[in-house]
Amino acid sequence: MQSADKPRQFAAALRMTEQALILGDDQRRLVEKVIAEHCAIRHWTLHAVNCRTNHVHAVVSAPGVPIERPREQFKA
Repeated sequence: MQSADKPRQFAAALRMTEQALILGDDQRRLVEKVIAEHCAIRHWTLHAVNCRTNHVHAVVSAPGVPIERPREQFKA
């Protein structure tokens, strides 16, 4: 295990504009479902999605789409 990087945690906390949100199991499943539906509607290929308590990992193929667009839309 690696110990926490206190200066990095402090710097990240200063950038936050809202309180941290911790997702429960039902909320995490809903986020994964919505991302899958979003990809299906846009005809993007969702290779993998894993919603954690405080962030999401998604691997998506979206040919012809600027690389930032899926991330921006998922965050919205």
